[in-house]
Parts: sequence; C-alpha cells; structure tokens
Amino acid sequence: MSRNDRILIASAKGGVGKSTTALGLALAYAEMGKSVLLADCDAASRSLDLLCGSDSSVLYNLGDIILGRVEPEDAVSSPFEAYPDIAFCAAPYLFQDEEAVLKTGKHLSDLMGDAVRRLMERVPRDIVIIDTSSGGGVSCAMGLLGEITTVLITAEQSKTSIRAAEYTASQMEKIGIENGYPMNQRLIVCSFDVASAMKGRRAGVIEMIDRSTLKCAGVVPFDDRLVLRQENGLLPDGKCISMEAYRNIAHRLSGDNVPLFTGIRRYEKKRSRIL
Repeated sequence: MSRNDRILIASAKGGVGKSTTALGLALAYAEMGKSVLLADCDAASRSLDLLCGSDSSVLYNLGDIILGRVEPEDAVSSPFEAYPDIAFCAAPYLFQDEEAVLKTGKHLSDLMGDAVRRLMERVPRDIVIIDTSSGGGVSCAMGLLGEITTVLITAEQSKTSIRAAEYTASQMEKIGIENGYPMNQRLIVCSFDVASAMKGRRAGVIEMIDRSTLKCAGVVPFDDRLVLRQENGLLPDGKCISMEAYRNIAHRLSGDNVPLFTGIRRYEKKRSRIL
C-alpha cells in the first residue's frame, strides 16, 4: 500500500471536527470502492465508536493490542452493513499514559504507534485513516514516523482554532525536518459558516489558509442535519451536505482536480463570493 494512503487527522485543539472528518473520509473512500482501516487513537476522549453507532458492540480496542490480549485482526470490527470494507479499531478505554508507563515502561503515544503499525500489517487496506486526540496528533505522528505522509489538520473559523492549526502544522513540520520524513500537510475547514463568512463576520477560506500557512484540501459547510444524526448514533445520509464535501476531499487527495463546493448546489454557484 502506498504511504500516501495513510492519513493522520490532527489538531492541537479539541472539538474542531477531527473524528467527524475521519469518519466522513472513511465513508467517502468506501463509496469510491476503496477498503479502509479506521483507527481511533484518541485515548483521552474517544468518540469514533459513538459516531459509528458501535459503542455498545465494540469488544476490543487498541489497548487490547498493546497489552497482548488479542491479535490485531481480532481487535477490528465491521460496524457498517452498507460499507463492509471499512474495518474499525476503537481507542483504548480507561487506559491512560500513567498506566501504560507502569505496565510497559513506554508512553501510551509510542505504544499506540506500535499498535497501529501492527494493525496496518495484519489488516491491510487501501486507505488507513487515524484519528487523534487534541494535542495528540504530534506524538502519534512521532510514533508512526516513516508511515504517515499525509496529515490533515482540521480547523473551524475561530481565532483559537486557526492558531491551533498553525501550531500543529509547525510542530509536524519540525518533526519531519528533524527526522528526515517531510509531512504532506493540508488544511480541512470544518463546520464552515458560509453566511457569516460572506458577510465578513467570520474568517473566510482564503483568510484561514493565509493565517494557518497550510494548503486547503477541502471545506466542510456546517451541517445541522449531520449534527442531529450524530447525536442519535446515525451515519450521514443523502441529505447531509457535509458528505458531498468529504467526497470532494477524498477525490482531491486521490489526485483529482475538484473545485470547492462541487455538488453542493446552494454554494457551488456562490464559490467566488464565499472564498
């Protein structure tokens, strides 16, 4: 598998769409006929199992791989009947860094990196998507040096979110330079409030790109329907405009030239005004 197909989702700030982006991209790639390994490395506040609607059915997780309780292939599940080629591994539960150091002598970030490496070897997929905790993306990248070359940094329109994206990008760049593994980094703008951007009340896409110093891989408009479905443990459906955005991002990351807001009728014709 090409290393370009191993994607790390990161940000130094919480609540900026990392897990939603990880799941949205997994679904978009699956629709393209790709097999996907979706791994949750957010041990501080795991949520992908909730978004997948499998919080009550997950038997094993990355922590079980770390402690040698199960083989990597036994720690994954296929939570989506409509997407059988998505393999999901949940984050460790009630297993924090202090316990990891006590039991193994290693930090949890290093151990999760090792566990994800084993997962990728034993559960080969076309695409690997790794969700991380707020601030944990950098340590996870360190644990997966040489494996991850695509880092997607998520940000919303707030000043603190944009600053966190800039900080994350600088730390990722530093890791790459110091270790000889340059990172291919891109910005994902999440929960984008189109109306406020057009009125100049909040940062627009170009402003966010300039302030974060990152190239933009995609813009995901705020989607109240998606929020409602997530609260009920349901996957996005055909009426969720955010899924069209994630499809566009997946195609761009695959090398296709897809303009922003393609397929989103309410915004497609307003593209120049929105930016």
